[in-house]
Amino acid sequence: MTRNRGAAIIVREGKIALIKRIREDETYYVFPGGGIEEGETPEEATRREIFEELGVFSS
Repeated sequence: MTRNRGAAIIVREGKIALIKRIREDETYYVFPGGGIEEGETPEEATRREIFEELGVFSS
């Protein structure tokens, strides 16, 4: 099954924003982002996911 996703690389003051994930005792980091909902553009989905995951608005 193919799933479309959007993600962003956010750099502020020389630091990169990452989301910490833990699955089956494995820790890893991903860029903020997620699935694209029906009717959304990739850009809209990425902005929504950034707000949901980081609580900040992006332009």
